[in-house]
Amino acid sequence: MMSDLIRAEGLVHRYAGTGPPALDHVDLVIEAGEWVAIIGPNGSGKSTLAKHLNALLLPTAGRVLVDGMDTKDQANLWEIRRRVGMVFQNPDNQIVATVVEEDVAFGPENLGVPAAEIRRRVDDALWRVGMLAHARREPHLLSGGQKQRVGVAGVLAMRPRCIVLDEATSMLDPSGRAELMSVISELTQSLGLAVIQITHHMDEALLSRRVVVMDQGRIILDGPAGEVFEAGEILQSAGLDRPTIVRLVDELRRRGVPLPAGIISVEALVRSLEEVRSRGSAHRA
Repeated sequence: MMSDLIRAEGLVHRYAGTGPPALDHVDLVIEAGEWVAIIGPNGSGKSTLAKHLNALLLPTAGRVLVDGMDTKDQANLWEIRRRVGMVFQNPDNQIVATVVEEDVAFGPENLGVPAAEIRRRVDDALWRVGMLAHARREPHLLSGGQKQRVGVAGVLAMRPRCIVLDEATSMLDPSGRAELMSVISELTQSLGLAVIQITHHMDEALLSRRVVVMDQGRIILDGPAGEVFEAGEILQSAGLDRPTIVRLVDELRRRGVPLPAGIISVEALVRSLEEVRSRGSAHRA
């Protein structure tokens, strides 16, 4: 049974010297084990929100709770950051060591984890992201996708309950993006981690079960991916396009194909088309 992991209540954030708030009374609950995509146009507040989830930023007003711990309480800081790990946009900015395994060990070492346990955690984390064979390599020799997987391994070594991907695929090529998202999908299934994915790739957002749409510092949509991406007019008003598969389904409907709502995968579309064909064959018979 899921329980609240992160709760934002009336969250407001203002950057010094700016006009309207970057976050304007945001209420959001993330359950343990959830995969949530947060999308929105540039300047919508999604990355500002991400940084509040592990106390990299603190509220101007309202509050954020992580496992019941208030991010404004300095005594909670390290425990909050252990439980909610961040993977950022530029993989080079999160690498702090000259050898992959040393980079992954950095977090646990700072927590004072015993050396034997660090060794176990590093090997396990690198294995889970498919990078164990690269443990002794220098990070600068890796591809962008491999560097991001090392970043994920560094978070895993801290034994988190949640991973926040803040535009973590935006600097990767299609192959690197696919590799990283495959790793994240496997981690949600094998470890039950919550994933909060800040992204501008609409097709990536379909991997999540829940999509949150932000615009001008507020949440304007929040629900299952199939329902959110059916709200074409609201998304268009926020300057967002819809995933390719959703636009294809709309085009088929316009051409008279009676497809149900909520189709967000190729597999679901194929099944629906087969059902339509079967009904047509039965009707002709």
